[in-house]
Amino acid sequence: MEARDVQALERANYASMRSLVAATPGSGLLVRDDVTLIRSRLFPMADMNHACLLRTSPERAGPLVDEIVRYFRRRLLPVNVCLSPACTPDDLPDLLLRRGFRRQESPEAWLTLDLPNWQPPPLASDAVACIRVGENDALGFARVYLASFGLPGSLAPLAALLLRRSLRQPSMRHYLALVEGRPAGVCLWHSHGEIACLGAAGVLPAYRGRRVATSVFIHAAQEAAQQGKELLLGQTLYPRLAEVLMGHGFRLAFSRTYYAL
Repeated sequence: MEARDVQALERANYASMRSLVAATPGSGLLVRDDVTLIRSRLFPMADMNHACLLRTSPERAGPLVDEIVRYFRRRLLPVNVCLSPACTPDDLPDLLLRRGFRRQESPEAWLTLDLPNWQPPPLASDAVACIRVGENDALGFARVYLASFGLPGSLAPLAALLLRRSLRQPSMRHYLALVEGRPAGVCLWHSHGEIACLGAAGVLPAYRGRRVATSVFIHAAQEAAQQGKELLLGQTLYPRLAEVLMGHGFRLAFSRTYYAL
């Protein structure tokens, strides 16, 4: 994929996250010609706290990295930089290593699904029912989301409150998978224009291996297509998940590398 196409996909992804950021206290998104910065105090993981799309001159690269470090440290947040084929200059990896950053081992795969030409694989389970989440389902969604990622269930009321705010955003969709009427898995996407971007997806441990994730993903992708989306974008640090997505029709577009300070 050409650098300009990589840049367009990355910019569309962060544009689609504006609704998510707006609904989450303590979060921020700054988009400039030379860098994009996203931060979240509630979710301190790297995928919600990083700089990306660094596009500058060799002379300005060092000062830009210094500015990024100050931006996150001033807010007591982790400092991460993601480099993709759209970033310039070419020696940014060496610059980051000289500044004390550590290159993370697992690259982040970005994958795309061409929705108008996609035929859903016959892999969904008849035992799984998928619904779009409404305000009455927010607490159930939050509980499944937290348990799927091993997070404390005590956070569910707060997570449900934040979720209800995001449900009012027209560019976001949230889905709940039910097995025998019981919540078992979750999935969401946020969008910008004709591009929908997969957000978090998770399945309760007791229901894993029962095609719950596959079923809720297919449902979410079909609804994105029905909403007129042309492209579904997904990102993952896990090679096995990338293989699963490609088995559902996704294609690998490019990869990004994380550098942590």
